[in-house]
Amino acid sequence: MKKLRLWIIGALVGGVNRAQGVWIEREAERKAPPLVGRLYRTTPREWVFYCQIRLEPWLPYVFEGKVPVLWSFTTAEGLRVDTLVYLPYEPVWAGAIQVHLPPEMAGTNLAVQASCTEASGLSYYWNVWCPKGISRGWVEAFTPVLKPPVRVHLDSLTGLARPGDSLWQAVFYPAAVDTMPPLPPYVVRQRRRPPKLVYLGCAWYLRGDTTQVFWTCLDPLPPYQLPSAGRKHWQQRAPLAYQRFSAYKPGERSDRGLIYLVYGEPSLRLLTPQQETWIYLPLQLSFYFRAVGGDWELVRRLEYQGAWEKP
Repeated sequence: MKKLRLWIIGALVGGVNRAQGVWIEREAERKAPPLVGRLYRTTPREWVFYCQIRLEPWLPYVFEGKVPVLWSFTTAEGLRVDTLVYLPYEPVWAGAIQVHLPPEMAGTNLAVQASCTEASGLSYYWNVWCPKGISRGWVEAFTPVLKPPVRVHLDSLTGLARPGDSLWQAVFYPAAVDTMPPLPPYVVRQRRRPPKLVYLGCAWYLRGDTTQVFWTCLDPLPPYQLPSAGRKHWQQRAPLAYQRFSAYKPGERSDRGLIYLVYGEPSLRLLTPQQETWIYLPLQLSFYFRAVGGDWELVRRLEYQGAWEKP
């Protein structure tokens, strides 16, 4: 009943299509999520899903050291693929799962659900971008922020790579990214501003896929103009925004990073494959983000102007 009530609230607040379903995460930014991951396309129909998942809650259902985990990949239109994998039990497991997905899933945001087949009612959720390009290799990383050396897989070769060495150059090449600061949440424009692309030494594309960016260092550009709350918490929140929200932009310069710098962690997050809603209950304020090409774009509204300077 409680989940149903929150589901209805989310649909009313965010205008979410009920056919998609709503998944709820409480205090999602204060602790490491139980499931994180990234998809890499290795052939037209095969992807590698490298992830980290917390298996400890499923310990009572371990049989012969294995945990049966059903993985479901779902698009906003409802197209779904299920894969059953028996994972070796560890409190927190990290590894690669081979997934066969229809080609029409490429270039879309997917909702990933992981559930133990023996434990009803306990599932984990994650949103992931399904790339179009076929990459020569893939990276053992479940976030875009890398800490070299990283383990990379190139054809039949596996090894540790760091910027500058031959293996790194075979897997990555420099990325042109948008470092412009985001607009305030109340600035509404009819035409989207073209990004100002700059090559940064710490931003990298995976060869064959220019839709996802990997980062090896913080953006060196100075802080941009923020309300007083954002300036007050910059030193504390900027590194966290970089870790959590980096994509085409450095995390502290993305739309989600902008809201996080000023307002901090949301009280509640509502997630679907195409929309993410942050709800700040004490402020009676909600922000809506839509999935755009592997990143999340804030839906700007004039009504945010009055709340911008007094979080």
